[in-house]
Amino acid sequence: MENDVSLEERAAVEAYFGEPAIFLSKSEFMAGRLVFWKNAESFPTIRACSFRRRNGDVLVPNEGEDFFRGTLFEIGAEIKDADHWCKLIERTSPGVRQSIKKLLPYMKDIQSSWHLPIETGEGFDAFFDNYSTGRLERIGMKRGAALRIEDVGAGMELHLH
Repeated sequence: MENDVSLEERAAVEAYFGEPAIFLSKSEFMAGRLVFWKNAESFPTIRACSFRRRNGDVLVPNEGEDFFRGTLFEIGAEIKDADHWCKLIERTSPGVRQSIKKLLPYMKDIQSSWHLPIETGEGFDAFFDNYSTGRLERIGMKRGAALRIEDVGAGMELHLH
């Protein structure tokens, strides 16, 4: 429900978008609350999220790699499964990242090492196409540890402007 979302959370995302934001959904974690938004006026539609820590601090994980990594570190112990983890990476990422669920012809660099997103028992491991950089990445995270992002080859680069 949007009623629980503070003006501070909305303002942080609107500053990131540079325009009004539309509430989509939220997820509660012991470490804080992630609220998902989309921009209200311009195209293409951009999605972002705000993260309110339990101490009251509000940040936008999509604003930079440090915020992105820090947010996932804080909520990492509560991530349910590999699919949930991939969706959180896609939604909180400062770039446009998409988990790779099937190999495409341009993904030759990862043919021998690629696998579907997995839970390893100690954490998660998956491959992502980072459309913002045009690189393929292998992202892993052990519970209680920071993200490990490894560049593993050439991907597709999209220009949204």
